[in-house]
Amino acid sequence: MLLMGERPSRSASRGTRSAIVAMGGFCREVCEAAASRSGRSLDDAGADAVRRYLSDRATRPSGWACPGFLPEGDDEDAAEVRIELDAESWDLLAREADRQRVAVEQLVRHAILYASARGPLS
Repeated sequence: MLLMGERPSRSASRGTRSAIVAMGGFCREVCEAAASRSGRSLDDAGADAVRRYLSDRATRPSGWACPGFLPEGDDEDAAEVRIELDAESWDLLAREADRQRVAVEQLVRHAILYASARGPLS
């Protein structure tokens, strides 16, 4: 699980970084539904959601900011989702988490909920 202040692991051969994020409850269900609809893995659906979230960073529409009341994702039915992104996207995500004063893991969970509310994840 990615903890506050921890750096995602790097895959030098692909220029990507990845981290495992715990998703429980509603967030897990949303991510599972997106994966099922698209025929992709839970990991890919989660990464797609984060990319969609980051693509809206210039306009920051309603609901874009991470609320402080999101659950931690550590309930007993939590799924571990590996979020793999290019290094630039991880840097943007980490900077945005710092700007919003939330942990990267919390912002990932919010990104999944945000992106699914904007429409089906592809």
